[in-house]
Amino acid sequence: MVRWLAAGVCISALVPLGLATVFDDPPPAAAVLPLPGTGGGLRPGSVPARFESLVRQAGSMCGAAPPAVIAAQIQQESGWNPKAVSSAGAEGISQFLPSTWPNWSKPGQSPFDPAAAILAQGRYDCAIAKSMAAARREGRLPRAIDLTSAMLAGYNAGPGTAAAWLREPGGSDADLYAEQIPYVETATYVRRVYENYRLYRELYGR
Repeated sequence: MVRWLAAGVCISALVPLGLATVFDDPPPAAAVLPLPGTGGGLRPGSVPARFESLVRQAGSMCGAAPPAVIAAQIQQESGWNPKAVSSAGAEGISQFLPSTWPNWSKPGQSPFDPAAAILAQGRYDCAIAKSMAAARREGRLPRAIDLTSAMLAGYNAGPGTAAAWLREPGGSDADLYAEQIPYVETATYVRRVYENYRLYRELYGR
């Protein structure tokens, strides 16, 4: 049972990441515009105190991944456990695969170090969102696509795979986009992160 959200939200087994990155450099902080209805910070006490500043910092990199989304992802990925290792070999609080970790970290950093992993998570989230936004501008994705939902799908299954799933219009609700994802694990991941996010935003956001 995760203790950091009210209403007794119980998270099931960790979802392993399929992190097949296609990016080399993190995007600038303003690369992705905020989504309507998405955003807000976290009140003190909504996440473990030792991670709060890291979540805020990671959540300031782009509008598609505000602090509440960063926190919701971490809860789903590892339950805030920096030592977590999934059955697929994903490591640390943000669950990076060893093959993906070097693309988003600095030399010598460890995915088991939350100070490195949470910021790497923010960089990777925003790079995916930037790629999805570009695909939308170029007509390869529907203009109405929810960048945060697309980003989450990309984090779990790989950006290219997620983009292929999301080419048909789905609407503005995350559940509608999740219905388009043929991989049950990723569809479930997107729904659960959004459920966590909504609780963080409604109960703790400002």
